[in-house]
Amino acid sequence: MFLSYSEEDVLVGHEFKYMIIGQESIEVSLFLRFVTQQFGKESDLIPQGWKTIAVLETDNQLPKQLVEMKTVNSWDEESSVSSYLLLGAL
Repeated sequence: MFLSYSEEDVLVGHEFKYMIIGQESIEVSLFLRFVTQQFGKESDLIPQGWKTIAVLETDNQLPKQLVEMKTVNSWDEESSVSSYLLLGAL
């Protein structure tokens, strides 16, 4: 999944517990399992202020909103897709 700018460092292994979609908050259980920012180089965190490519994993069914997300072909296409906010706690 492409993740836009992070407001803080997020370590691999972090559990996102909520997803904000517009005005709606839904409970999720998504774990950050892999992060890369450039050239496929693995990182142990999402650095504050960086865009990243990440692998999120869940023991549950993925939220419908994530399954239905558009695929982008470049870093510049992010404005053409829906935005969601993932939170560790609310």
